[in-house]
Amino acid sequence: MNRMLHIRAEKGWINDPNGLCFFKGYYHVFFQCNPYGLEWAKMHWAHVRSRNLLDWEYCPLALVPEIECERGEKGGCFSGSAIEKDGLLYLVYTASDGLHQKVCIAYSQDGMEFKKYEGNPVLMNSEYENDFRDPKVFFHEGLYYMVLGAYKKGSSGCILLYSSEDLLSWSFCGNIFSLDRSIGTMPECPDLFFLDGRWVLTFSPVDPGYDGYSSMAIIGTMDFSAPEFKAEKTIPIDYGKDYYASQSFLDEKGRRIAFAWAGSWQWLPEFNGFPIMGDHTGCLTMAREYHIRDGGFVSEPIDEIKALIKRERNDVRLLSGEKLSLDKKRHIGLKKTISGKREGKLLFSLSRNHFIIFDFRALNAVVLNIEGGGIKHSANIPIPEEMEFSLSLFYESPVLEMFLNNGEVSYTECIMLDDNDYSPCMECIDGDLSLTCF
Repeated sequence: MNRMLHIRAEKGWINDPNGLCFFKGYYHVFFQCNPYGLEWAKMHWAHVRSRNLLDWEYCPLALVPEIECERGEKGGCFSGSAIEKDGLLYLVYTASDGLHQKVCIAYSQDGMEFKKYEGNPVLMNSEYENDFRDPKVFFHEGLYYMVLGAYKKGSSGCILLYSSEDLLSWSFCGNIFSLDRSIGTMPECPDLFFLDGRWVLTFSPVDPGYDGYSSMAIIGTMDFSAPEFKAEKTIPIDYGKDYYASQSFLDEKGRRIAFAWAGSWQWLPEFNGFPIMGDHTGCLTMAREYHIRDGGFVSEPIDEIKALIKRERNDVRLLSGEKLSLDKKRHIGLKKTISGKREGKLLFSLSRNHFIIFDFRALNAVVLNIEGGGIKHSANIPIPEEMEFSLSLFYESPVLEMFLNNGEVSYTECIMLDDNDYSPCMECIDGDLSLTCF
């Protein structure tokens, strides 16, 4: 077993999480993987499983590109999902030969060894054959449904809906949602689920607009008879650049748990590729639980991860110009209470080059990466307006995940910090702040 807050490939490249499920006593996470190199190449499905979402066991590769529609230099077994039916675990995935994309199925009795369906592919669409991928399957009112992303040049990206009685024969229901170009083009890794009394549609847009985000959540209503998803509120799941291709599932406790890739295609050139860590490249984000709270979308660490933060409390009050140095714990949390006027700023330095500035007058936070005397990139994060402000930070190289007000706002960024340069410090710039570190 390997204790991993951020799941990594045993060897090679990693990107999208796939096939998330709870099956026969284990949490299963599959993910896109090139087991033979440190860059994106012909995709396989790698596989880990866990009893507690913290300690993970590496399993044999679940899907290997081997049938005709999966062959090609830029092909493979692309993203998809998992669902249990009649005691079997089904993997529903995208098969690509490097040009055409189709939907295929594999199944397993034990969740470890998978056999591909002899009738593959089970679904194709000639109108969108070049961009027709990432099927997410779920069961609703007696039928299996599938949402997937589609795009063709000169038109808006869209999310298509299909239905089936047996997971093998699929009928087209319709286009339930078209992307506004200001959000992006192709909606990758769509996910449709019922959460706290509302329908939610999530996806990651390719070619996001100037102010676009890596993953979006849209709260609305879903009509399966029409069919149509009507958007009411659009919210970034995460305000960082490295929360992509999120996928969720219901666990045995009824929690809506999600993982995402701690990366993003549009930012890779800026960083000259994802950081290489020994014999593997990249990782997934921590497991999160999704909720709708006060009409907003909440993404927070699961309870098992929250419990890792030590409960030893050290009450501190910072005045203007004062600093508080923290040790090199991977998990850092603090609580700030505002009384009276909203005044003051809080500077949190992860290293000599990486800073987070919380401005309680402007109600935003700015993340700065300063290298060579310039700003490499920055991000603006809204601060919730509640009088009580809480912050949790998790850092496990190379991923920083930050949560404000128990997940009302989250931020994910890949930051490579040298051990000698990792010295977290908080400084009150002006005003006074009441902090509780734990």
